[in-house]
This record gives sequence, structure tokens and C-alpha cells, in this order.
Amino acid sequence: MPPLPASPIAALAEPAHGRSLAVHMDGARFANALVRLNASPAEMSWRCGVDVLSFGATKGGALAAEAVIFFDASAAAGFGERRKRGGHLLSKHRFIAAQLLAYLADHRWLALARHANAMADRLAEALSAIGLNPVWPVEANLPFRDAAARARHHA
Repeated sequence: MPPLPASPIAALAEPAHGRSLAVHMDGARFANALVRLNASPAEMSWRCGVDVLSFGATKGGALAAEAVIFFDASAAAGFGERRKRGGHLLSKHRFIAAQLLAYLADHRWLALARHANAMADRLAEALSAIGLNPVWPVEANLPFRDAAARARHHA
């Protein structure tokens, strides 16, 4: 399936693919973006040109639980060896895997992301109420404010 034309992700992926480069997405806040945009995982990854996704569960509450997802199995050739050489092969990996299984069960990862986004919205509203206005809109689970601007204003 071709990339979704209106996707900002596709707009970034297209020139990379045009130069025969693979596109990696850092998915630390992948779930937060999905629920904020009401998108599907496919719409925000392989359908818009992402070749490899680092799917993070750590920012969703897991302890060092991450997964690397290759959307083309042939691109994963040798990845196991690279992971081992890089020191990312844990002897008790089953404890990490158990976290991912629990994180994904019953769409828990999406529920946690919805909650985190709601709390970010709530914090953003409270900060705005005391004059700490947004630098950018809250798009996931992080409100960005310019505290220094408020300090300059009250100085």
C-alpha cells in the first residue's frame, strides 16, 4: 500500500526513501500519539513509510521494555547478532517480555496513553491558569511552557 498522502510522517519518509534510506521511528510516545490522533498503528507506521519502529513501553510504565519492529522481515537480517554485540541481550529477557505481554493485553497500552494524555491536558490547563502559557500545543503527554517568560514578565 502506498504511503498516506496527507501524513506528515509520509512527507518525511518520502525523501528518505527517494534516496534509498530506511525510515526509523522512535516510538517512545507512539501510543500517546496514536490515541491523540485517533489513528491506527498501521496509519502511523508502515502505511506512511516507516520501515522500522522502536516500540517503547518504558514511558508507559514498563521497566526497560522496548521492542524493535521491522515491517520488512528481510531488513531484520542480522539484527539479533547486532543486538547481542551491542550489549542488549539480557540474561533474564523473559522478565522484560512479560511486561510487554501485560502492556499489550486488553489494549492496556492505549488506555495508559489516554490517561497520560488526559493528565498532560489537565496540567496544561492548570499551568495556563497561572500564566504559564504553552509554547506549543499539547500533542501527546507533554505540556511545554516557558517559565522564564513568566519570570521576566513579573520582574
